[in-house]
Amino acid sequence: MDAQQRDADRSGRSYVRTADRRQIHYRYASPAEPPSAPPLVCLHCSPVSSRVFEAFLVPMARDRRVIAIDTPGYGGSDPLDGDVSIERYAAAIGEAVAGLVEGPVDLFGYHTGSAIALALAAARPSAVRRLVLNSALMFGDAERAGLPIFQAREAMTIEQRVADLPAYWRFFRDFWVELPDDATTWPLFLDSMRQASGQLDGFFAAFSYDFEGALRSVAHPVLLLNPSDDLHEATLRAKPLLKVDGRMLDLPGWTHGFLQARAEETAALLRTFLV
Repeated sequence: MDAQQRDADRSGRSYVRTADRRQIHYRYASPAEPPSAPPLVCLHCSPVSSRVFEAFLVPMARDRRVIAIDTPGYGGSDPLDGDVSIERYAAAIGEAVAGLVEGPVDLFGYHTGSAIALALAAARPSAVRRLVLNSALMFGDAERAGLPIFQAREAMTIEQRVADLPAYWRFFRDFWVELPDDATTWPLFLDSMRQASGQLDGFFAAFSYDFEGALRSVAHPVLLLNPSDDLHEATLRAKPLLKVDGRMLDLPGWTHGFLQARAEETAALLRTFLV
C-alpha cells in the first residue's frame, strides 16, 4: 500500500446530526498511530466550505485527529432557521464537535471561522484548549458600515447570480492567489456559489460580531496569524489585545490559498503552538 492510499484510508468526509436533526458536514483526517495531541477543529472563511482545509488535513493529522466543519448553510451543512449570527453558528458547531470528540479541542479559525472560534471558546470555555486565528475582523462601527459587503445587503436573484458568474469567477480566481491552478480553484468556487440564498450570511454575521470585545475577554492562549491578505491591516490592530500567552505571527507573502500551497509548512507552524 503506497502513502497516498494510506492517507486516503484515514481521511474522508461524513455528517453529524445536532439535536434538532440538522446535518453538519465535515472533513477529517486521523493519525496512523494513536493520537498524542488533542483534536484540532478547523472553521472556514465565508462563503466557501471546509474544502479550503482539504490539503492541510493529512499533514496536520500526523499526531492528532483533525476535523474541518462546514458552517451551517455552507458546503454540505444544513442551514440555520431564521436570522444567523456568529453565536448561533458557534452553538451549532459546538454541538457537532461534542458529538464527534470527547474532551477539549483546539480550534483553527479562518476569517469568519476566527469569529466562530472566539464565540465557541466564550460559550464553552472548558471545551476549548487553544485558539489559532487566521486574521482578525477588527473594525469599528462606522468603518464596518462602509464596508462593500454591507453595500450589497440585498441578496441577488438566481438569475442575477448566473449572469454575474463570469465576473465573479475572475474575481474569485484572482482573490485565491496561492491556489496553483484553475482545476484546484474551481471546486472551491462552486462551493462559494452553492447556496440558493444566504451566500452572504456568513459575511454579515462575521462583520457584525464584536470581535474586539471577544478577543479582549477570551482567556485561552491565542496564536493570531496575519498573512498578507485583505484583513492584514485590520489584524494588526489586534496585537495589543493579545495576552501574555498569546502572540501574533506575521506571514509576509502568504495570502488566500496558503493552506493548499503551504500545507506542510502551515501544519508545522501550528504544531509548535498547539503543544
